[in-house]
Amino acid sequence: MGVLLKLGIPLATHSALIHGTQIICASHVNAFGLVASATNSIGNKVQKLINVFTLSLNTGAGAMVGQNLGARKLDRVKKIVFTTMGMAAIFSSVAAMIALFLPRQAFSLFTSDPEVIEFGVTYLRISLIVFALAPLQGSLGSVVTGSGFANLNFISGVLDGVILRLGISFFLAYTCGMGVTGFFFGNALARLGPTLVSGCYFLSGKWKTRKLLVEQGKNGK
Repeated sequence: MGVLLKLGIPLATHSALIHGTQIICASHVNAFGLVASATNSIGNKVQKLINVFTLSLNTGAGAMVGQNLGARKLDRVKKIVFTTMGMAAIFSSVAAMIALFLPRQAFSLFTSDPEVIEFGVTYLRISLIVFALAPLQGSLGSVVTGSGFANLNFISGVLDGVILRLGISFFLAYTCGMGVTGFFFGNALARLGPTLVSGCYFLSGKWKTRKLLVEQGKNGK
């Protein structure tokens, strides 16, 4: 139970911070009118639909990293990270092609409103940032998750949700006068935080010597 709580509470807080700040941003987007609200809502659906394969890869990678760290097969961890990164890059490239060449068709799956479809082009072009970061964020993040470093996941959540998503969105939307597109950019650029944190952790190599929580519990008995 102690291990589950040590893993679960930071991860739950991480998820709550991200989803909570997304709700705050959505409420501000809604204030810009029906077209902006519909574009943001549908854009999130389209983005998740396009990214479903990448997200599935990252989930599998986290489990595989955990298994191989437990078995102390560290070379396999690197192979998992780079293989996942390469496969995710293929799916992200397809997503980028859709965003660049078929944005109207993608939005047309959810709406027939011409204004929303046209604004959806802007949304998906900004989403190119998300698609570019997805292979790095997921594959590198799998090492943080697989090693059971829940506290670092918590830090990523604070950086992603509170500091970057809210900070960038409000700065661009209101200070720079970009309006609703500022929130679109803020949501996309927020991914930089966890990507940098996970990347630094992976490059540091500290995951190689980190003891999993189960091992820590056994040693403490």
